[in-house]
Amino acid sequence: MRLRETFIYEEMVKLTPGYVGADIQTLCKEASTIAVERIINGRPKDGNDEDVQDLDDIYIELDDF
Repeated sequence: MRLRETFIYEEMVKLTPGYVGADIQTLCKEASTIAVERIINGRPKDGNDEDVQDLDDIYIELDDF
């Protein structure tokens, strides 16, 4: 999973004072899991796959952290 090009790293830094590399790695893994759940739960429940997003349009958002 990727971060959006407009991702505001400064906001992420403000949210993670005192974090070390391992903490940030774990946080990123959790954020990607939350992003996948957000994307899956946003799909229509009628089984119609026409609204499925292109994988190139899927990003981790700051809110996923």
